[in-house]
Amino acid sequence: MRHFLVAILLSLFGLSLSSQDNLSGTWKTDKDNTLVKIEKQNDIFIGKAISSDDKNIKPGTLMIKNLKLKNGKLEGEIYVPNREQWFDGSFQVQNDKMKITVTLAFISKTVVWTKDKK
Repeated sequence: MRHFLVAILLSLFGLSLSSQDNLSGTWKTDKDNTLVKIEKQNDIFIGKAISSDDKNIKPGTLMIKNLKLKNGKLEGEIYVPNREQWFDGSFQVQNDKMKITVTLAFISKTVVWTKDKK
């Protein structure tokens, strides 16, 4: 039984690491044709806009910061331009999709970004 639990924990840890490996690259957000380039800097990931149809998002705008693995989950902050605010979020990467969930009190919102294959 002990070996079984260790195997499960190692596989979950491995999945988290592979999510991190697949995180770097260019992602298309769910609206305004916004492209965000995510890259690792030291021990965290950041994401900057490289293009957008939204007049409030200029190239170089920091969109994701402090993104790192915490307690087996990817957590960080995401910038919401129309509110001009940062929100804590959880990030789940599966293949070429990234689900970003922000929760405030009893309300949560999830958006899905798609990895740009160009």
